[in-house]
Parts: sequence; C-alpha cells; structure tokens
Amino acid sequence: MTSLITILFQDQIGGLQVLHQGEWIDIIPMHGGLVVNIGDLLQASPFVAIPNLIVLFQ
Repeated sequence: MTSLITILFQDQIGGLQVLHQGEWIDIIPMHGGLVVNIGDLLQASPFVAIPNLIVLFQ
C-alpha cells in the first residue's frame, strides 16, 4: 500500500471539490487556510477518505 499526504494552501481562487451524495460540491476557500489530505492513512479507523478533486479555472 502506498500512502501520500497532500497539503494544499488555499487562496481566493479555490477549486477544491468533494463528492457528496453523487454531486461535486465546491469548498469555499478560507483565507490562509491549509487543507491536509491524508488519503487512506487512517484506513484501519472508522474514518473513510472522501473522493475529492481540484478544478483548474482558466
């Protein structure tokens, strides 16, 4: 099993989305916030990774 930790520094542009009930939902950026994606590192715990993606705005 390969695990990876991703740290995303948020800006005013945003682009992070999560899958909720079959629909991709935009996450509103928090100024100066960090999003830490631990993937499946806690696979043995009751926590489940939420599918997510980054949308690039042109």
